[in-house]
Amino acid sequence: MLSGQVLAKPVVNVYSFRKAELISPLITSFEIEHAVKVNLVYGKPNALLSKLANEQINSPVDVLLTSELSQLQSYKHLLQPLAISNTEIDPTLIDDKRHWVAVSLRIRALFTRKTDTHHSLVNYSQLANSDLAGQFCNRDFTHSYNQQMAKSLKAIGSKQDTNWLDNPQSLLKRRPSGGDRDQLRFLYRQQCNYALANHYYYAMLVNSKNPLDRAVANHLEMHFLQTQSGVTPVSATAAAISKNAPNEQNAQLFVNFLLSLEAQKLVTTELHEFAVLPTIRKTQLTHYPNLKLSLESVKKALKNK
Repeated sequence: MLSGQVLAKPVVNVYSFRKAELISPLITSFEIEHAVKVNLVYGKPNALLSKLANEQINSPVDVLLTSELSQLQSYKHLLQPLAISNTEIDPTLIDDKRHWVAVSLRIRALFTRKTDTHHSLVNYSQLANSDLAGQFCNRDFTHSYNQQMAKSLKAIGSKQDTNWLDNPQSLLKRRPSGGDRDQLRFLYRQQCNYALANHYYYAMLVNSKNPLDRAVANHLEMHFLQTQSGVTPVSATAAAISKNAPNEQNAQLFVNFLLSLEAQKLVTTELHEFAVLPTIRKTQLTHYPNLKLSLESVKKALKNK
């Protein structure tokens, strides 16, 4: 029995709220570098978090990978502090008690067709204008992407910036359906004049092997809306370790790998998201104002949950 345990390949069990296809470059790179097998279970956030809460000490999960930071806020009692080795990570991206750390950043961007030269949207406050009613494609406003955008906007914006959130449905041209890439396809097909989508889905279309996807991207433009004070809210994905992780050492190793230079480069080149490592992020967002305030919005949004 002891011999069998020694020979067994080390593992780390990961509950992921993000599909395997989106994070597979990170998983593969970690397995090659550290010779640790990643057992990935994908599922909806509520289902996996409920499973963790019900299993408690008997849970096999080591690491949780979220699609939005706020998903962990009500489950922090089931997490353990992280031993983060990378000192470059901005403190605004680490939980005050180190129960989670952001591993990538994204922006919910506005998209238009390149042929629509009338575009003049710059600020969130403009979304309250009556002439924009019935012109947007967006996934359901109850989706976590839209909810996080709203929370971040309320955390850093003025009343002018958030007035439109009183009735966001009025913006819609069509009944919400599909994911973010579908919204961009609807826009391309002229089923609406504007679309909201996370920025990395557009990058996926740009880099797609499917020529139809690339054609969609080629006809669209991406814009980062700002508050009246010139800030664009960001949201974050995060990693955390279960309080009762059966493979705690490998879990800490995995989370620290996600914050490494190698992994953060993959975040930008393969996942098409923004890095949390400043040395990489600053090359991505040279045009992006008040990033410090935007990062702080992540924590402020959680406090307003």
